[in-house]
Amino acid sequence: MSDATLNAEPVPFASRQKHLVVQVARLAPEKQPDQTIEAFRQVHHEFNDAQLEFWGYANGDIQKKLEAQVKKLHLEDVVHFKGYTNDVNAVYNRAQIGTLPSRAEGFSLMLLEAQAHGLPMIANDVKYGPSDIIQDNVSGMLTTDGNVQQLADDMLTLLKDQDKCAEFSTNAYKNAHRYSADAVYDQWATFMHAMEA
Repeated sequence: MSDATLNAEPVPFASRQKHLVVQVARLAPEKQPDQTIEAFRQVHHEFNDAQLEFWGYANGDIQKKLEAQVKKLHLEDVVHFKGYTNDVNAVYNRAQIGTLPSRAEGFSLMLLEAQAHGLPMIANDVKYGPSDIIQDNVSGMLTTDGNVQQLADDMLTLLKDQDKCAEFSTNAYKNAHRYSADAVYDQWATFMHAMEA
């Protein structure tokens, strides 16, 4: 992460939109947005003001399928497909939590960017990146792939306890510093020196 991002003034948690959940990723089967929608149904049952926003372009006809799911669950007024944005930082800065229930991930830049903006992430503990970025139950939460109930429970845990959610946000800011340019360079330098030995 750039020094400019890491050294930016943190967004006061109180200024974030209460009960706003975001998923910033392509609308694609491997990102499992359908599971986020299913879990969010329980969140909306608890909080009438809760909103879910999807940010990212759609692969194929998946958005039509997701819109049909939203309609079937009567969530049309609270689940929004926002499409692509050139200002993803504004999305991270406005939300209270983010989700990424992918069935497969590499080293997800999205997770790192979100944390650098103080957004606690709930992501599946799949190979090979989420557990390296998220400090489970400290700066975010790791879930089991396919466990929609766990996803819903973790979303509710943070949204019901605003103090805990704010603490996770603070921790997310701090955690992102592990991936500063200097920190990453030091790790590469250590690795290269070990290879020369």
